[in-house]
Amino acid sequence: MLKKLVLILSIIPMICFAGQNTKIDIGILYDEANPGFEKDRKKIDKSIKEIEGAGLKTGKIKKNLFDEDMKDELSKYRRIYIPDAYILFSREEYKGMAEYVKNGGLLITSSPLFAIDANADGNYDKEEMIKEKLNRKNPGWPLHGVHAHSTAAIKMIKILFDCPLTRGFPPDLVFEEKGFMRCTKNKSAEMVVSADAVYKDKKNLDNIPLLSYKKSGKGAFIYIAYEGNRKLFLNCFSNEVLDWLVYDAR
Repeated sequence: MLKKLVLILSIIPMICFAGQNTKIDIGILYDEANPGFEKDRKKIDKSIKEIEGAGLKTGKIKKNLFDEDMKDELSKYRRIYIPDAYILFSREEYKGMAEYVKNGGLLITSSPLFAIDANADGNYDKEEMIKEKLNRKNPGWPLHGVHAHSTAAIKMIKILFDCPLTRGFPPDLVFEEKGFMRCTKNKSAEMVVSADAVYKDKKNLDNIPLLSYKKSGKGAFIYIAYEGNRKLFLNCFSNEVLDWLVYDAR
């Protein structure tokens, strides 16, 4: 009897480990029905290739994965990546994102995640633009804690502190960078990388969020406003970052 009990107990960890192995490393939003998708397809395909080149298993997902009845399917992904091509989501989809993170997911995005499709018709109309302005006053919005809009030209990038997101960069490093990012304002996130940029060739924006994170429940959001520095971008998907930000990541 004792021998049988020992055998059963030795099998249980193996069963749990096998179950964890069924999880997919990263679900990447790849919804071809999204307006303007074709314009961004090559960029998203490049990101997928680079992420897979780092040894991670990816899966293409659609926006309906954030629906209430898709919770079990969504939970199969350790991370979710939402490219900047997707900026408009319904209230239900935002709710699904928030619950995914609270339950232990890591949501990585270069999308502002603030535009609400209030009537769920797939279009961003004037009425929704007015509501969006009201949402900017809410410190809990957007979900990832950084308000982002329009475009600014980057001048300098600053590494604020040493962590898995800035792996490979010395702390306090400041370097020149040519590229474009969104105009950003920190509302409730933790900044790890900032930038100095110029808006409309005349307004200087100093120390604005370029890479940040926000913990929520057992998981976290990562927002990267500029993907041009691929070293910083790929750091977001590392296992070290997952272990650092997500409770019980494995």
